[in-house]
Amino acid sequence: MKISLTAVTLSAAELALIAAASRIEGKTVSEYIARTAFAEALCDAQSNEDRIRQHLLSRYFRRELGSMDHHELQALLDRKAQQGFSSSTVDCLRWDLTQIFNMALTESYIHRNPAALLFTPREAPRPNRLRMRWEEVRLLFSVLDLRELLIAKLAVIAGMRPGEIFALKWPHVKGDHLEIVRGIYRGRIDAPKTHRSVRLLCPC
Repeated sequence: MKISLTAVTLSAAELALIAAASRIEGKTVSEYIARTAFAEALCDAQSNEDRIRQHLLSRYFRRELGSMDHHELQALLDRKAQQGFSSSTVDCLRWDLTQIFNMALTESYIHRNPAALLFTPREAPRPNRLRMRWEEVRLLFSVLDLRELLIAKLAVIAGMRPGEIFALKWPHVKGDHLEIVRGIYRGRIDAPKTHRSVRLLCPC
């Protein structure tokens, strides 16, 4: 059975259903996905979906998994680094490819994982992270009203992400801590960015 890169971005269960449906209905996997809720099925996080669409599906949408090798995939990462994409973006692409081909290998669609030894090129730009000095923090706090001051303190002192702050509700505010159990991204309320982001936080 031929399977495109598009299909293996889904979960293993969804992949099995899609494969079965394509056999039963005589349609290709790509045709099946084209008439389903493709945008929601790809990934939970919008940023992941955008990244996969822009960098992977735009190039490999019709390619068979078995036709791709390590050198081609590493060349893709090298090219992204040369084009100025950040090390974070390139590293996420490397992770995407590794997971996609790991799933395909587990499901016996390929016999080896060509993404197993991929690496993020050193040329990929790394961000120059700016940090506020305490004098700047005090100045910021001194000019804010109460609501904005609370938001700023949760971000600067407690290290909360903007989406986590604006997703807070009163039930998440306990006596001496906050429960971080959800976030807002592009107007949608969802689970926090990572599993580690679900946490109890003392903003003292």
